[in-house]
Amino acid sequence: MENNLKPGYGFRIKALRTQLNYSVKDFADACNVSGAQIYNIEREETIPTGKFLRSLIHLFNVNNNWIMFGYGEMGDIKTNLKQESSQELENIIKEISKKLDDSLSMQKMYLKIIENLSEGHRSKQLGNRYSGEIKKLVSLSVAHAA
Repeated sequence: MENNLKPGYGFRIKALRTQLNYSVKDFADACNVSGAQIYNIEREETIPTGKFLRSLIHLFNVNNNWIMFGYGEMGDIKTNLKQESSQELENIIKEISKKLDDSLSMQKMYLKIIENLSEGHRSKQLGNRYSGEIKKLVSLSVAHAA
């Protein structure tokens, strides 16, 4: 793959990195190579490996004809993997928050039952009144633990 590269590959790779708004270090980290390798590739002092080129194509959705030969457009690149990672993290935080909210709702329900029982209403009639809520809490607790 690397033997067929046309001159200008370094410029194209640097253009990709710049379009992504990545520093040399960030770009190197994303591609699992050293910053020195990126620097040398961009200056065309080193020919990139096929593995490196494939990683660019797959990671950033780059047009392989553009990156290797300079034909066509750069492609519909993923403009910022950091932004995607941030969105993923945000979604995880929302999911955790929802589970915490559900847990807090269950705790409030427990407290309501305990409060009502501790007010001296320990009659069998009251127990029957709250038995549905207690069963619901137990089933929610079991589902939540799973």
